[in-house]
Amino acid sequence: MNKRSKGQAYEDKAVDHIKGMGMTLVDRNFYTKFGELDIIALDKETLVFVEVKYRSNGNYGHPGEAVTSLKQKRIINSSKWYMMKKGYRDINVRYDVCGWHLGQVVYYKGAFYYGS
Repeated sequence: MNKRSKGQAYEDKAVDHIKGMGMTLVDRNFYTKFGELDIIALDKETLVFVEVKYRSNGNYGHPGEAVTSLKQKRIINSSKWYMMKKGYRDINVRYDVCGWHLGQVVYYKGAFYYGS
């Protein structure tokens, strides 16, 4: 399985996981000039941007560590673009990370914020 199809498979698993948490899928793989938003969901009245990370082993650290401050800024800028394009105003926003580490799902709710 190549890197792209493996990434897609783990994004599919992430969608299943967030649906299992009671969230509603809004959009996937939204591209902006700042980068890609993996998953956009609604958790009641909150628009949630979910970054998906996969680690097959512990050599490169935990999935949450892969979302550096630079990556966070790209996600935040992309999310602002997304909300402007899709007409979202006056909505709560949250940034989560869904990852797999050593075969186990790890989910970081509110992993970072606008001020990060």
